[in-house]
Amino acid sequence: MKALNNYVHFPILLVGFLIFFSGCKKDNTLDREKFIGTYNVAENCTSGTDSYTITITASSSEDDKIIINNLYDGGALLSGTVNSSSLAISTQTIDGITYNGGGTYDSNDLLSINFILTVGADSENCTALCTKL
Repeated sequence: MKALNNYVHFPILLVGFLIFFSGCKKDNTLDREKFIGTYNVAENCTSGTDSYTITITASSSEDDKIIINNLYDGGALLSGTVNSSSLAISTQTIDGITYNGGGTYDSNDLLSINFILTVGADSENCTALCTKL
C-alpha cells in the first residue's frame, strides 16, 4: 500500500512543480531602454538648422514613458511614450511653447523625431535626426 501512495503523490507533485515554474519567465527588456541615452542632434526646421545634444531618461511614472531633455535646444523636459520602436510626444506646453510630435528608433542607434512647435499664432515644423553617443 505504501508503494501505491508514492505513485499517487508523484503525479500531483509533478503537476504542481510544472505549474509553479511555468509562470517564471525571464523579464524582457522594456521597449524604452533602447531610447535611453545622450544624442547628438542635427535639426532641420522651417526657420533653419541647428546642432545640439539631447538626453533621454526613463520616467519614473510608467514603464513606457521617457523624458526628453533639451529638444529644440530649449532646455525643456518633454514626456514621451514608447511603443516598440515608435515614440509619441503628446501635446505639451512648457514656458509658452507647445510641443507635439513623434518619432522612430532604428537598429543603427538613430532616432528620428518630427515635431511641431507653436508659440501663439506662429508654428514651426522640425525634424531632428538624433545619433546616440
